[in-house]
Amino acid sequence: KLWNIAKFVVDNALKEDKGDAYDSTYGVKGPMTAEEFSKLAVPEKWIVTKCHKLVESVTNDIENYQLGQAGSKVYEFLRDDLADWYLEMSKTRFYPGLGG
Repeated sequence: KLWNIAKFVVDNALKEDKGDAYDSTYGVKGPMTAEEFSKLAVPEKWIVTKCHKLVESVTNDIENYQLGQAGSKVYEFLRDDLADWYLEMSKTRFYPGLGG
C-alpha cells in the first residue's frame, strides 16, 4: 500500500501537466496560515485536518511511551484515510474520465 501511495504521488502530483519537472504547487513549504487553509478545496481541508489530529495523537502516544499504539495510528491513517479515501478522490481530478 505504501509503495502504491508513493508511486501515485510521484507519477501524478509531483509532475507538471506536460512534463516530468516537479510541480511545487503541491508542496508544503512551512506552517499553513488560516488564510491558506481556507483557500484549500474540501478534500485538502479534510486530509490536512486528519493529519493534524494524527500528529497530535501520535505525539501524545510517543511522549507516553505508547509506541505500538502510535505506529498503529500512523498505519491506519496511511491505509484508511490517505490511500482509501484521499488518493481515491484525487484520482477523479487527475483522471477526469474516471468520473471527476
